[in-house]
Amino acid sequence: MEVIGYGLSLHFYEKDQIDAIRDCVNLYYEWFHALSPSQATNKFIPLPIQRDPNLYCQKIIGHLYNIFRPRRYTAADNLSDLSSKQAIFCHRILRLIINIASDRDNRMNAATWECLLVFLLGINEELLRSQNQSEDIGTQIAERVISTLFENFQIQPLSSILVNSVWFFEVDLPGSKILVPHFLKSIEIFLTKKDKSNDVLIRRACIKILTSLLPYPLHFKDLPIKDTLSETPSNTFMSLFPRLVLLLIHGLHNEPDSVNVQMILGALLFIIEDSVKYDDLFLGGDSFGGESGDGVDPLMSSLMQCFKNDYEGSDKPDTVPCNVFLLIISFVAEILCKSSNSRNSTDYNVSLSALEVLSALGRTHYRRQLLCDGRCLPCIKQIFTFIENQCYKPAMFHSKDMHSTIVAAYQCLSVWIHEHCHLLRDRECIVLLFELIELGISGTKSKTTAAAGGAATTTFKSEKQAKPTSMRVKEAAEFLLSTLMGRINLGGSGGCSSATFDPSTSAILSCDLSEPKIIESMLNLRPSQFPSNHFRYFIADNSLLISILERPLLNEETLVIIRSPYGKYCWLLKYQHLSGRQQLNCSQSGGDSTSYRSLPKLVDQQPNQKGSAPCSYFPEFFDKICTSKFDNTVLKLSEYISEQAEIKQEHDVMQNLIDKIESNLKFEKSKLTLNTNKNKEFSEPPPAKSFEASRLILSQFKAFNFDVVDDGRQTLMALNENSKEFIDYLEKLDMISTKNNDIVVVLHIPKGFADEADIFQANLKQFSRTTASSPFKEFMCSLGNVIDCNTNTAIANLLYWNDISHELLFINPTNGNSKQQPLTLTDLVREDNESLRRVLLQANQSDNCANHRTKSYLMNNVGCDIKLMVLWLESMEDFDRLPFHQLASESESAREQLYFIVINPLRNGLFKVVPHSFGGKSTSISPTIERMLLSKHLLATYVRLTALNLFRRRRMNTESFQLPHVKRRIKIAEITSRFKMPYSNKQLISDLFATNKFSL
Repeated sequence: MEVIGYGLSLHFYEKDQIDAIRDCVNLYYEWFHALSPSQATNKFIPLPIQRDPNLYCQKIIGHLYNIFRPRRYTAADNLSDLSSKQAIFCHRILRLIINIASDRDNRMNAATWECLLVFLLGINEELLRSQNQSEDIGTQIAERVISTLFENFQIQPLSSILVNSVWFFEVDLPGSKILVPHFLKSIEIFLTKKDKSNDVLIRRACIKILTSLLPYPLHFKDLPIKDTLSETPSNTFMSLFPRLVLLLIHGLHNEPDSVNVQMILGALLFIIEDSVKYDDLFLGGDSFGGESGDGVDPLMSSLMQCFKNDYEGSDKPDTVPCNVFLLIISFVAEILCKSSNSRNSTDYNVSLSALEVLSALGRTHYRRQLLCDGRCLPCIKQIFTFIENQCYKPAMFHSKDMHSTIVAAYQCLSVWIHEHCHLLRDRECIVLLFELIELGISGTKSKTTAAAGGAATTTFKSEKQAKPTSMRVKEAAEFLLSTLMGRINLGGSGGCSSATFDPSTSAILSCDLSEPKIIESMLNLRPSQFPSNHFRYFIADNSLLISILERPLLNEETLVIIRSPYGKYCWLLKYQHLSGRQQLNCSQSGGDSTSYRSLPKLVDQQPNQKGSAPCSYFPEFFDKICTSKFDNTVLKLSEYISEQAEIKQEHDVMQNLIDKIESNLKFEKSKLTLNTNKNKEFSEPPPAKSFEASRLILSQFKAFNFDVVDDGRQTLMALNENSKEFIDYLEKLDMISTKNNDIVVVLHIPKGFADEADIFQANLKQFSRTTASSPFKEFMCSLGNVIDCNTNTAIANLLYWNDISHELLFINPTNGNSKQQPLTLTDLVREDNESLRRVLLQANQSDNCANHRTKSYLMNNVGCDIKLMVLWLESMEDFDRLPFHQLASESESAREQLYFIVINPLRNGLFKVVPHSFGGKSTSISPTIERMLLSKHLLATYVRLTALNLFRRRRMNTESFQLPHVKRRIKIAEITSRFKMPYSNKQLISDLFATNKFSL
């Protein structure tokens, strides 16, 4: 067949060449009838083609393309005669295609039908492009090619066309654009149906076609769609955008199929991401989100104009959101709540997809501003409702997958709280958040809502039993609590923009300060000059490791390092008697800001007034009441004592003791008032000049509450900081990240590479200073920031990206002028992530302290056991030439743990993204839809989101996985058990008060 395909590309100069072309056409003419059994009689068709006609006929269609390609002729050739000879063969092939396609009993499957449409569009592009010669092949058969194209489009039933044209618009052929309005009209018939119980596959095909068309409006913008067969005026691609959005919303309405819903959710996310990126990059941010005269953005006005005419049903909203962002998150949140009410296990995938989309939308900013305009609380409440519904389901419905959705919901809330700080200024939102955190940690709420006909009940937290839904849910709720408290402390009333990345290596570490660095920099001591540690270490509440500097710094300050499961925090504390606010008030009122407090002023009193009034135990009117005979019936105390000798003796002894006490009190009072002027105000005592840092700081943790009965439980423990291993354990604790850390391998595969060396050489050239900017280089630079920690750049380039809960390390292998053993594609597949990090981050002799700590941090935080590779393929045909298929077949673990994201640049400027995996696993990784088309400015965003969701789902499916704060808590517990001092509570307090104070 390859020989026949070559024969179809011969010229028409000589008779021998024409005869060879005729023979090739005759052979394929006979064999192509295998697709139509009724027409295949009396045809000589080889047995393999008879057994699998679709496979071989697809190759025949690809080879027939050669007969339609215009030949190059010289001016001396008879162009008209040569083109006529070529046109005869072309007409014969087109007639054959019409006959086979018109046969209702043909055996053409979806792949063959799609291949046929692509073939017709391909020759349409080849023949109808601008000609340099007026009598070439295009002018002779152009009309026949167009008529054949539309005849084939109309032969099949409408549903068959849609199902067989799923990937039709991925083909980079200009001729396919004229069919866009016709496809939209056909899709509208199936997606706007009220009854969606049937035709699941047809609607899925419609949704896939819509996702292929989504990047067209903002990519081609105002380019007209030339449709010479339609009587209506030509549309532009931009004018189709509201219609595309509306069709997706119609498709989401009452869609029962889980896969279809997930695809639409990913498409809705694409609409927001693409619109925001496009406006921010090209329009300067004046279009998306801008308001028209009625307070609605222009896109929303166009969308709602269609929405009011087409949307049917009782679910029509009474109020219209002010922008598309609020509209879409309201639809996604509604789908999330509906999935929580369903007891179908397949809906867990819908819940996860909805939460992943909501998390991505929560991170989306428009020119560093929020798209929700502060009105996203109703949608956030639906996430609250989803978590409550899941947690309160009966035990029979609880499963690992359901708990994964609860964990994902808590993580989604963490993103929204971190990015949308205006939620923390809403009292109702704060109350709901803390109730939700309590539900996740303890399993129930302290305050339950009133049931029908009953009253609300309240349970004190001390009376509750901690029974969380699962440990994973509890840990996710703890992480949300940490995020909430961190945002409150860092700026509940400030801006919402996230901190920018500092390209220095210390920016990767959450806190790069350590005790040796503090002593060296602040106390001007070299490491050889401080054999003993200057810090004291304590454990509070079994989770906080507190380091206190026992020596004063400049400006009467000391330093405290608190290591918790959620991070490492350094505080510089100043010894002063007033807080900063009190000092400011004193300075504004003209007082002395250095004074400790203002004693109350004494009121001037006359000497005869002090002590002149006797002490009275009864009201004043008591003496004015006249006595009666009944008063005398009660025996007086003095008479009773005088009558009893023993009692009188004891009374005299007591009276003498009271007299002595009163005389002593008078003497002490006389000493206090000696040499003092009663008319002057008392002077303040001088401020204290000596302190004990540990006592001052630990008192904030209520360590010295002497009123509490000692029950044997230790909330505060001292650690033995003199151990040689202690600092090493602290270093290991500091190297445990507070975020999930994963790596992604990115490779540029050049077209027609010969071996692995060509691949690594191409990647090395991409980052060369002499190489001009390329789409791949721009893509890599937008993935993250190049980290400068003296890494082995001869082997690979490293880029770093992070958010509130995740870190991604992008590795681009280059195998440059490295003196070490170079990497191979086999290493990238077979070596686990830990070994790969060890190769890339090995120590160098030129490493300074910061570089060493950064490398150690990246090496110690090994992420998921799965491996994700991003392949930039200039030609999709080269994917099968890569050795990954063979390597994956040799190892079962590689098949289960290897994932690909294939990026293929198209000629029209778009990029085709194809998720791929081995072992029969699903290739759909939210939010990337299979074979999705993306614009250049959206590539990096979608690769990051796909990687995050892939790693997150892998962790959710792993019961043994521990969140970073759990790993840090375990390490703190290990340090406590290994280095705690054998002190009881009383011994610890005694030791703190017995410590020598230092003076300022």
